[in-house]
Amino acid sequence: MKKIFIVCLLCLICSTSAFGQIEEYIGEFTFRPEFFITAGPSFPMKDVNFSDNYNMGFNIGGGIGFQLTELFTLVGSFDYNSLPFDDARFKRLHQNEVLVSGPARKVMTFDARLKFFFPSEDTKLSPYITGGGGFFKQSSDPVVFVNVIGQEQSTDEIDESVMCAIGGAGLEFKHNAKIFVFLEGLFVTGFTDRNSTQVIQIKLGLKYRHFNQ
Repeated sequence: MKKIFIVCLLCLICSTSAFGQIEEYIGEFTFRPEFFITAGPSFPMKDVNFSDNYNMGFNIGGGIGFQLTELFTLVGSFDYNSLPFDDARFKRLHQNEVLVSGPARKVMTFDARLKFFFPSEDTKLSPYITGGGGFFKQSSDPVVFVNVIGQEQSTDEIDESVMCAIGGAGLEFKHNAKIFVFLEGLFVTGFTDRNSTQVIQIKLGLKYRHFNQ
């Protein structure tokens, strides 16, 4: 029993020492809330049907973050993307057919990510990288057109909900102790059935930190 007590005590001392060394490198552990909103352009990348038939659209979103240390922040966010159908391309490739309806592709994501801020001597600008994953939903009504013999045809409706992976980088500007502006680019991959669906998001964000740093 005495040996077990000594072993446990040594483990506690070692873990405390190791934890102290980690804190010395990444900063003191905290759990401070912050809130943000974002907006910007979105670009369809993959699969081929998606990237060829849809144009640049927009994204809007927001979320909440928790500053864990000076270098690490955990964020959870929601994003809505709308990418318009490329009517001009359809008419160019299907000159004998009449487009009736070309609805936009909608992509929604719910994700959790970790941000790592690179140590910087500049107190105003902070570059960072981010990565994580979550839930990905894409939907679109059928594309409807009239073929060369006057019959109305349509493509399949799209409605998929899958998991996704997200990675990217950004730059944050500190306006004051509570207000921050940031610009980030994210590469989103939804693991859809036949081929993965990929979207690039460029976001301009405004963040409010609910504490003084």
